[in-house]
Order: sequence, then C-alpha cells, then structure tokens
Amino acid sequence: MIRFSNVTKIYSEDGNGLRDISVVINDGEFVFLVGPSGAGKTTFIKLILREIRPDQGSIWFGEQEVSQLPDRMVPYYRRNIGVVFQDFRLLDRMTVFENVAFAMEAVHKSRKLIRRQVPHILNIVGISEKADCYPDELSGGEAQRVAVARAIVNDPGLLIADEPTGNLDPDRSWEIMELMNKINLRGTTVVMVTHARDIVDRMGRRVIRLDKGRIVRDDKTGFYAGKGFAGSRPGQTEQADHFREGMREHRYQQRLRMLTKKGTSVTGHDLSGPEQAGPAEENDRIRKSAVKSGLWTGSEKTQGIRKRW
Repeated sequence: MIRFSNVTKIYSEDGNGLRDISVVINDGEFVFLVGPSGAGKTTFIKLILREIRPDQGSIWFGEQEVSQLPDRMVPYYRRNIGVVFQDFRLLDRMTVFENVAFAMEAVHKSRKLIRRQVPHILNIVGISEKADCYPDELSGGEAQRVAVARAIVNDPGLLIADEPTGNLDPDRSWEIMELMNKINLRGTTVVMVTHARDIVDRMGRRVIRLDKGRIVRDDKTGFYAGKGFAGSRPGQTEQADHFREGMREHRYQQRLRMLTKKGTSVTGHDLSGPEQAGPAEENDRIRKSAVKSGLWTGSEKTQGIRKRW
C-alpha cells in the first residue's frame, strides 16, 4: 500500500528529517513507528499525508505516486486516510454525533448515508450511548474513541494514529489499543506513532524504528527495544499471546472495579472475562455488530440531531 523509495527530506534550518528511506507497508498491516524525538517520525507522517514533498525519491500509495500529486488533487487523495491525534481535536460546539458526521459532510456525503453510517461507527467504537454529549462531557478515553470514529467514518484504507494514548491513563490506553486492533482486523492498515514501550512490547506487531532520519530497525514482530519474539506454535503466535495477556489483564481490572463500585462481593465471580477472540472470531463478531447497528435508535435528543441530516 505505502512505498518509500530512497526518500530524503532535509530541513535546512536544523538538518533533521529523513535520509535515503526505503520501506514498504503492505495492505492490512499494523505498524508501530518508534524512535526518539527528532528521529523523523513526524516527517514520515507528513510525507504520507503530502503535507510536504521529499527532496529526493518517490512515495507511492497504492498505484498513486503521492510525491508527484498536484496540489488540487491532495484533498481527494487524503480521503483515503484517517488521522487520530493525541489531543483529540474535537469541535467543542458539536455533539459526538455531529463531530463524526462533520467528517462525512466535509466530503459531501448524503444525509441518508450520514444518518446510517454515523450510528454504525459509534457502535463499533463503543460510544453510541454518548452520541448526544458534547466534548467537555466526555472522559479522555471517550473523547479519543470519538476521534477514532471520526477518522474511520469514511472507511479509509489507512489509519494514522499519532500518539493516540499519549494523554490517557494505562486502562484507557488499553481500551484504545483494543479498538485499534479491531479496526485493523476489519482490513484497515494502521500506522501508529508512539513512545509507549509497554504497548509495543505486548502487542508484538511490526516495529519500524527511526533514529537521526534513518531506519535503524524493521522487525516484523518486534519489541520497542529491539528484541524479537522467539518461536511460535500452530494457530497461536507469540504476538497474539502478548496482546491477549494485556487484554485479559485490562478486562480483569475493569470487571473488578465495576463489582467494587456496585458494592458486590467479588467472591465466586469470574473476573477474567472471555478469552480474546482470534482474527476469524473477532471479524465475525464485528460483522454481527455492524448488522445490529442498523437497528440503533439512540436517545430522543440524538434523534433530533439526526433529523438535521
């Protein structure tokens, strides 16, 4: 899907940027982009988005050479990409529903499609009950879910997440990572910029490390610090084990807090929750969720919002 071929971009004022980068990110991959500040991560993302052009080399998105796109075509090109920011960037005077719908309005989607698609996406990200709330009524994790919903509502082939867990506590961070995993299982390519060592280590996905503008490591199933996974067994790789371990621990703590909040004794309760589903089971569950979302009605207040489209 994304191919950098001998790409160089140098900023004259400080000499930072990228130097002779060649890399391919295939359809459906989940890639972590890591490295110290000033390593070139932001430049890498800006080049994909065509916010800047390379000094040398070429960048391809599918069959399209991004580096040669005329400016008038850039907005149409970016419709293939969803972006999630660390600071959410929600519109304060719009509700959750309106924030997500606005992304569809910007690309001239019909009112009928907006009324159908927005509830479907809010259901996928687990925030449909907050559709009529404003950003200042949301927690950090909820606001980030809305930001993710806005990024994927137009069904992009690529999702870029720039430090999406940077402003969240560990529990909310794992919720967002579980959501990112679901989106990736639906077929969306995910490129995530992060400094979160624990998340990278547990998920065990591809890791591209930049340092001083060069790729110094590219591990298919790597750790943040560079240790690869050793060994696998049929039907269950080490990377899946690490991700499931993190998700089970996250669900355990969620369940424990819920029971404690209700004043319920935890004795005799199964706090572990269901096992993390494999790709096939997860995809099947997501498809069923999408079907059910067509029956979503929402609150009376939200119904009033929906009538505006």
